Amino acid sequence: MLKVLLIIAGAASAIAQQCDTVSGSSGTISSPNYPQNYPNDARCTYVLSPGPEQQVSIEFTDFALESHHRCSYDVLEIFDGGISVGRFCGTTTPAPITSSNEITIVFSSDYSVMYRGFSFDFEITGEGGSGGTTTTAATTTTTTASTGQGSCGVPDVTPYGTSRIVGGETARAHSWPWQITMQSTSGSHVCGGSLINENWVVTAAHCNPLPNYHRIILGEHSRSSNSEDIQTIEMEATVCHPQYNSGTQFTNDICLVKLATPAVLGEHVKPVCRAESSDEYTSSMTCYTTGWGRTSSSSSTSADTLQQTQLPVMTNAVCAGYWGSAALTDSMICAGAEGSVSCQGDSGGPLVCQKVAGGPWNLVGVVSWGSTNCLTNYPAVYARVTELRTWIDESISGYTGP
Repeated sequence: MLKVLLIIAGAASAIAQQCDTVSGSSGTISSPNYPQNYPNDARCTYVLSPGPEQQVSIEFTDFALESHHRCSYDVLEIFDGGISVGRFCGTTTPAPITSSNEITIVFSSDYSVMYRGFSFDFEITGEGGSGGTTTTAATTTTTTASTGQGSCGVPDVTPYGTSRIVGGETARAHSWPWQITMQSTSGSHVCGGSLINENWVVTAAHCNPLPNYHRIILGEHSRSSNSEDIQTIEMEATVCHPQYNSGTQFTNDICLVKLATPAVLGEHVKPVCRAESSDEYTSSMTCYTTGWGRTSSSSSTSADTLQQTQLPVMTNAVCAGYWGSAALTDSMICAGAEGSVSCQGDSGGPLVCQKVAGGPWNLVGVVSWGSTNCLTNYPAVYARVTELRTWIDESISGYTGP
């Protein structure tokens, strides 16, 4: 059986902020409102693009962000030619960089605690080429995926960016608009899942979704509320992985649900992006899992409101130190062991990560199994979407009807 997690709380609306917009071969870029405190829920991306035979240099002159050991609250991440060279917060000033590659600086703040921010000088030097332009943009609502999936993984309601409450927190309402609850016809919550387009949902094979017994609810936050604008959609069919092993390993624990009618996409209902087969996800990335599962091992009921928790992903080699190498397969990915974990009722739900701060959310894992007692010092295990992406795509494209 699997075990799952969730928990968070609070509410704050995303606010508009002005990110610097600069063009030319040199100048200064600063965080919003600098030298005053930057705002909550800020999202800015700065791109410095040298031309052929040119170089770009950056040097920080001031740096003060909220501190966290993994930089999970407010963070500035720097990419050199698409490769992350570090995530920075607190007063750890990034080192100067000189590169012939495009430099991207991504700044993101959470819903509380504001600091002075940062300022850096840039210069593009060298002969030749027509490069040397610098652009910046707010990414709170304009980010789109580059995976051919259209606009996915970008909530209209910004999620909380914190994991300050041990064990998790109540999510901001509708900040994870791909989250679904699979319910019995009597209205009981059975499992979670993720909307990947208007016609398909991903859940766990061990949830055993049945078209004549289960239905999909979208746009829900509080299961006890009668005022939410939810969508209740019947299942047309299910396509579960043919090599799913329900024994001790739960290998290939994934199932696709074809909706009988398309979901109506809007502010509260949006698809998540799917991780690419070539993607790699590390503990330095921001990852969350969400669901209505039990919030403690002593609880006998599912949560009323959607819960979330931030988790670091880990390699299977590290995860094997907890579960043993025989328990893990290539179709699994682990996350957690830092004070929160998925629990019963979260099964089938998403593990989502941002490859860059402020970027779209990608479905990286599907809640599969873990500690029977929901131990927060043990990682939960998820079906690994990068390993299963080809099967997902081929199953959808090859579907001809029930």
